[in-house]
Amino acid sequence: MHFPTKFIKRLWNFLKKPQFLFLILLLVCGFLYNYHRIIFYRPVGIHQWRSSVSAAIALNYCHGADFFKSQTNALLADDKTSDISIVEFPVIYYFVSILYRIFGFNEFWFRITQVILGFIGLLCLFKAACYYTKDWFYAAFIPLIVFTSPIYIFYLNNFIPDSVALSVSFIGFYCFTRYTEERRFRMWLLSMGFFLLAGLIKTSALMLYFGIGALAVIELIHGVFRKRDDRLFRLEWKYVVSYLSVLLLIVLWYGYARIYSNLHPRSVSEVEIRPIWVLSGESVEMVIQHMKIWFKNGHYHSRIFLIFSLPVFVVVLLTGRKVNRMLYTLSTLLFLGGFAFTLLFFRSMRNHDYYQINNLIFPVILYLLLFAVIRDTDLKLYRSLFLKLSLLAAMIFMVLNARNYMIRSYDGENPYMVHSSGLIEMFDVEPYLRSLGIERTDRVFCTPDRSVNISLYFCDQKGNTDFDSIGRWPLEKRISYMKTLQTEYVILGSREYYRDVENLDEILGEKIGQTGNTEIFRLIY
Repeated sequence: MHFPTKFIKRLWNFLKKPQFLFLILLLVCGFLYNYHRIIFYRPVGIHQWRSSVSAAIALNYCHGADFFKSQTNALLADDKTSDISIVEFPVIYYFVSILYRIFGFNEFWFRITQVILGFIGLLCLFKAACYYTKDWFYAAFIPLIVFTSPIYIFYLNNFIPDSVALSVSFIGFYCFTRYTEERRFRMWLLSMGFFLLAGLIKTSALMLYFGIGALAVIELIHGVFRKRDDRLFRLEWKYVVSYLSVLLLIVLWYGYARIYSNLHPRSVSEVEIRPIWVLSGESVEMVIQHMKIWFKNGHYHSRIFLIFSLPVFVVVLLTGRKVNRMLYTLSTLLFLGGFAFTLLFFRSMRNHDYYQINNLIFPVILYLLLFAVIRDTDLKLYRSLFLKLSLLAAMIFMVLNARNYMIRSYDGENPYMVHSSGLIEMFDVEPYLRSLGIERTDRVFCTPDRSVNISLYFCDQKGNTDFDSIGRWPLEKRISYMKTLQTEYVILGSREYYRDVENLDEILGEKIGQTGNTEIFRLIY
């Protein structure tokens, strides 16, 4: 009887730990966000275009693509002869492809992988916050700032890796926090390893890494910390080399990606920056208007939370320096870094809301510093039930706001959702194509679809769509062009789109099958 009693006691002690309770809190929030339903969806909703590219890379790895030569389903590169698409470091895509091989293809494995990595990152952020706040209640508030951001929660349970990259950087921040506490090189090395992984997945996740590097320079050169024993960084070769190795490896990967993309022009995803200084005044104004709309709609975060954070920033700028110089300097650096990043990729901010996900690291450090200021200046207030109940009410509000956003995002009346669902219904016909003897490598033309890869991914075929100038041509010209590319089949998702075209069947060739409203034609040469 001694063994089960001891086991139950240990289990009970584990269940009482703040980390476990916080994990339960994340699961409850995920349930409120409908994660348990969304996790089984195919790529759908806003930015289905980019989601389908990511999903296609994982699927093509499952079919045997080379790790260093990722592929989509769109034959665009090399004058429309190649499916090459080199983007971010494809470690997540490749891992998901292994799950596909083991358990069978289902996008559930892609989504659950991202969610699990996100939860691990948030849990590590909670543990790091416990170190700074000395109170698990305030510590829980910090990662929940992130997990109530609409763009973070939407893209975490999805296919675009920006939320995961930020989460991996949280693991690096936790290891760095352990290093500041223990001063062990092992923890420093672990933090650098996770920052490396985060930066390879998305370079925008490197803001915290660069912030730490700037901290080291400030401390070592200008002596921000007066006592030598209080210094966080050591000017030793192993620390310098390990830090710079992260940057070197990331530069090598993206340098390779850029060179390889240039060798295969017109690939799906180009490796480039999109700075504000190359845009016209009209284009800049257009981007700003889009960002204003997203701000007003609470796309980045609750509008009330963002507005409230402005005076918080002013308060910590005035009072935070004496409380925690590291967090104070880091918050200032991250604010400047986020602003610089936005200018560097300004053109992308018009249509790619997920580019702002990694800027969520700024409010994380900001509120860590705020809690440190309150604790050091008014301990009675810090421990008061009034402050904690106020924060609890604020957090409930932000969770409900995020829940409403997720409901709207997957609402049938949402134009993004309606368009996305229609494309799935029209082109999710892969088993039927195989029954007709059409192999996935047989070149097809999917229409109507103005995206790069969505319809091709859903039917798992190599080929082309109405993307780019093709979509503006008359159908007969499109078909003639497809014949020059040696296209074998046309997958017509809807006749309604071509209701004004005379002799439609004659233009498309020999009809060989139909499932629902989707028709398949063999081109006649």
